[in-house]
Amino acid sequence: YSYRMSHLVNQSPDLDLRLETDLLYLVNDYHGFTEIGTLFVDPEYRGAGVGRLLSFSRFMLFAANPGRFGDKVMAEIRGWTDNEESFPFWEHVASKFFDMTFIEADKRSTSDFRFIADLMPKYPIYTEMLPQDVRDILGKPHDKSRPAMDLLLSQGFRYNNLIDIFDAGPSIDANMHEVQTIRDAHHRKPVTTTSNSGGEKALVCSVSLGNFACIQVETAQENSTDIPLTDEMMQELGIIKDEEVLTCLLKGKQE
Repeated sequence: YSYRMSHLVNQSPDLDLRLETDLLYLVNDYHGFTEIGTLFVDPEYRGAGVGRLLSFSRFMLFAANPGRFGDKVMAEIRGWTDNEESFPFWEHVASKFFDMTFIEADKRSTSDFRFIADLMPKYPIYTEMLPQDVRDILGKPHDKSRPAMDLLLSQGFRYNNLIDIFDAGPSIDANMHEVQTIRDAHHRKPVTTTSNSGGEKALVCSVSLGNFACIQVETAQENSTDIPLTDEMMQELGIIKDEEVLTCLLKGKQE
């Protein structure tokens, strides 16, 4: 479930008054979508493209196994919090309808959506009735989640005025075939090399679902039908000689 924000304009010609406001409608527009979850990278391992590798490796999994996932993909981005790490939208709106803490409601929602349909209000919520500080954070990501959101937006995800019902964080989505990594992924044949540098950066993954693995290399050549891999790379991927892999060049993508 999400809240869809719709803009409403009311006007009274007799009084020469015009009122613009947003309404929040409870919807389940993401039914049937593939959802990608939040990634947490230990500070010790951040940088050097590790976060990008983890994020994009999910798209390589989708590209390697298209029949196992929906035609569309979405992600819920963590909402904005104040200095005390409390969620203003939860405090002023959602908490009024649940006799539980934010953590309890968020955890329960991962396996049970029924309680949301049972307890959340069925009528639209006028945002003008909310405090200004709450209205200001509707669809605003947590500061620590903004880089992850920007990474997904660079892949073709879009924000379509849908927000999380608990913390009001933005939900973003894309057609699976329009996600850049999925769209640009190609099957290639590995060839043995002794060097792991000298080419373009690329993601390389095995195509087996049961033993899926994805690594980042610097040996790819644009417009080539094969890709040089060292013995160590092949071991990391869990593949043998002549076993096909899926690759996607990272040229031009940001860290």
